[in-house]
Amino acid sequence: ETYRAMMDEGFTQFITVWGLEAIDGKTIPYDSISKKKWYLRKFFEPTNTRDSRAYYGYMRDAVMFNDEQLNTHSDAFNGALGQGGGYGHVYNKTATMLFSLQYVLGDSLFSEAMKNYVAQWKFAHPYPEDFRNSVSHFTHIDLNWFFDEWIETTKNIDYKIGKIKKGEFKNQYVIRLKRKGRMQMPIDLRVISKKDSVYNFYIPNTWFEKSDDNQQARYDSMNKTLWPTTQVSSTPQPKTGNSKPASPAGKPKTVTLPKWYGWDKLQPTYDAVVTVPGGIKNVILDPSNRMADINMLDNHKKSDVEFRFDSHIYPFPSWRKYRIYMRPDVWWNAYDGVKLGLSVNGNLMGVKHNFTFVAWVNTHLAQGGSRYGFDKEVDKKAGWFSYRFDYSNAVDKVIKKGTIYFHSQWLDGYEMYKFGLSKIFPQNFTADINIKAFTRNKEEWRNYLLYPNEWDAMWTNGHKFNGSINLSLTYTYARDKFNGFLTAHVRSGILTSAFDYNYFDLTSVLRASASKFDFRTRVYGRYGTGTNVPSESSLYFAGGNPEEMMDSKYYRAAGFVPQSWAGQYGSDVNHLQFGGGLNMRGYAGYYLAETDKNKVVVPAYKGPSGLALNEEIDFNRIVTVKNAWLKEHFTLNTYLFGDVGSIGYINSSNQQQLSSVRFDAGAGLAFTVKKWGSLQGIKPLTFRFDVPFYLSSTPFGDPNHFKFRWVVGIGRTF
Repeated sequence: ETYRAMMDEGFTQFITVWGLEAIDGKTIPYDSISKKKWYLRKFFEPTNTRDSRAYYGYMRDAVMFNDEQLNTHSDAFNGALGQGGGYGHVYNKTATMLFSLQYVLGDSLFSEAMKNYVAQWKFAHPYPEDFRNSVSHFTHIDLNWFFDEWIETTKNIDYKIGKIKKGEFKNQYVIRLKRKGRMQMPIDLRVISKKDSVYNFYIPNTWFEKSDDNQQARYDSMNKTLWPTTQVSSTPQPKTGNSKPASPAGKPKTVTLPKWYGWDKLQPTYDAVVTVPGGIKNVILDPSNRMADINMLDNHKKSDVEFRFDSHIYPFPSWRKYRIYMRPDVWWNAYDGVKLGLSVNGNLMGVKHNFTFVAWVNTHLAQGGSRYGFDKEVDKKAGWFSYRFDYSNAVDKVIKKGTIYFHSQWLDGYEMYKFGLSKIFPQNFTADINIKAFTRNKEEWRNYLLYPNEWDAMWTNGHKFNGSINLSLTYTYARDKFNGFLTAHVRSGILTSAFDYNYFDLTSVLRASASKFDFRTRVYGRYGTGTNVPSESSLYFAGGNPEEMMDSKYYRAAGFVPQSWAGQYGSDVNHLQFGGGLNMRGYAGYYLAETDKNKVVVPAYKGPSGLALNEEIDFNRIVTVKNAWLKEHFTLNTYLFGDVGSIGYINSSNQQQLSSVRFDAGAGLAFTVKKWGSLQGIKPLTFRFDVPFYLSSTPFGDPNHFKFRWVVGIGRTF
């Protein structure tokens, strides 16, 4: 297990899967689901044993070119920094390799070769070379090409069906195959005619060609399992290339085509010349799904996309098909009224070509009206259409552990485009660079905002787009008693002449535990420059800015709290706090009157720069919840908090000046819904209620530093 774990864990993994399939069938047996959980019973799907216990663990890394070389000492994976970073492939990649060997040799020859290996090396300690020699000697086949690729390299299998064109003779077709990956394999090719007849072909690779007996046995086994109801052509199969005699009527016809000479990047294309009466309906590479091709999407002439209802009961990820989920979507805000839409999302194993697209028709039914200061004419100017689109894709082949992404939305009066690249580095570092631009198209669309006056980027005025380039670097850490992260972020507004601003900010979050207490510490600082900082991107004393609110479905548009709780910054605090910024929650909604160096009282609630320390002490572990169902679905956190900070505001001379230091302190609770019944893939939702009973600097006309004040919010800042 230490020297070459693949010989221990990998073979055990393979024989476990093989045995489970023989005993229980292709899927993992599961306990009966209670009749009370009717929704789960309706949409639950059993998990494929081979996928979940072998192929998926290998494929999820192989599709991103992050798998490991098998012939590696157990202590050397991930640069010898623990059993992370690829050690799991001694289980899954080895099992996948053995299923691939079964694919190459055929079922019967593979089974006999394995029996011979076990008999030869029982009660002994074989090494990888012993296994490969045993199989090669027993089968009388040179399999060095196979074992070299699988054990000594990180090459992968990736074949593609290219163009299909008519040949020189009647019913003759030329199918172009491409080897995109650097690993070579013999090819099983299935052609389905327009009459639904099935034609099977076999393309040997440079080094190997199966005997007729093993070849036909392999196809017989495959068809019993995968194609029990397929109509099979009973007409004699014409010879093509060095075709072998046709099988008896009623059985799949297996025709051996000329060898595909070439390997790695040499001779990457092959033209399969086949005769198919009636024309071609579909072409399938590897119909048994054993070849571990890292991109099965181009292994069919017809696109292999699976459309599903998005029930939020998700099956095990598939490496064979691209899945697209669809469901209706309903939302509401005070200006659009009821929004009726369709949500569509898709991905391949959660890492390739992930997208979400949601589009709504804004019905203008049940608008907020006079409660939010809207009359009938204002209501009519709300938008009629909204959408949000998100896309990401792993690009590890070009940039190791890199992901490109694109976000776009026309939603709640907010038009935004963002394109970026993120990358994971060793030692828990991640980096992100992106270009972002956004605006609002109509002056009336300020009505969507919780704070309508705190937005400057407007298409109808001189400040059309708020554009910026952003670069961030994050370091995460975790120890027994504490964990956290440190993020450095730089933004420059140089991409547009509408605004002139730049800033650097630093965020540190530490979570530690001692006895029955949990300590949360956040340190945030920003230094900004520029003569024209947009309000929506400024630093706010009490919480996050309007640009950040656009990322929250609960804050980006008015409607979920009474307008009296927000609306504008004034002479007193209000009751709605959005986490972020300096996070001085006790000053939510207050314009923060400050006497500047010119003896002029100016509002200091926002500015280019600032520094804050936020502290929370959770004590909910003192009294624990024993009910298992409640613990699984809900969390109630109770805590004390204290915040201290100072902001760099713009004074009466249009210069940046640092405000006086202010404090707040109080107690709060956060109620989190962690699990939504049987539904999967829904994020937890936290409702927060804070009581900042102490303010070091009170609003004008209120002499009480100690007073019952309260704010609510969705989510916790840190």
